Amino acid sequence: MVIDTNNMSEEEIWKVLTVDRQAVDVEGYFIDVPEDDIVWYTNPYGIDGAIEDNEAAVSSFIRRLRKGRQ
Repeated sequence: MVIDTNNMSEEEIWKVLTVDRQAVDVEGYFIDVPEDDIVWYTNPYGIDGAIEDNEAAVSSFIRRLRKGRQ
């Protein structure tokens, strides 16, 4: 199940990813933390990438997405 995050803060998204172990959708980006504890994302064009596995890096990435830039 993928959680839509339109009304969630970056901190709430981090909790969903790391505590609840649920994937999220942020501005069309699928973000997940599989068993290997690396934060993976897939952009709307199907290209995968990784984000440093800490709350500050993930929050910064989400803020940039919400402002319209990656």
